[in-house]
Amino acid sequence: MSTSITQVQNKGVIRDAEFVRLDVPGAADTPYFFSSSYRKETITDPVGGTTAVSTSTYTPLGALMAVSGNQRDLTVTSHDTSITLAGIDPTKLGQILDVGLKGSRIQIYRGFYNSNYELDGTPVLRYTGIVTSYGLNEDVTEGYDTFTLTLNCSSYKVVLENR
Repeated sequence: MSTSITQVQNKGVIRDAEFVRLDVPGAADTPYFFSSSYRKETITDPVGGTTAVSTSTYTPLGALMAVSGNQRDLTVTSHDTSITLAGIDPTKLGQILDVGLKGSRIQIYRGFYNSNYELDGTPVLRYTGIVTSYGLNEDVTEGYDTFTLTLNCSSYKVVLENR
């Protein structure tokens, strides 16, 4: 049995975006909200896994954010994913390194756009896990530094299996 995604039925072109919520323990400015969209989006999302909901505004990063492919199984499975953020401001590197990203809770939602580039319905939660490691890469081209942050994440199922 399969479930149809109504937002993409009978569409010649599928436009979508990933929305990432990152809850960093002990950080003053948490949670962080960012997306692969090219404009600010405000979506409704659950609060801390409860039935309560809130609205959150996601910072648009467009092509500066990439999410690795996720398994799309019908049952709970063990898999990892990576989130890459490119073009990080060098003046913000200290903040990134100081917050301690390892162990942060991560949620990834996926939303679809209609032909007018408006979100078609509410984005759906696709992934919940924690940041298990991260890497920072520096690239110097013609005197300009470009920094890329990669968050490696494990689903909660993997974390529980390793206990």
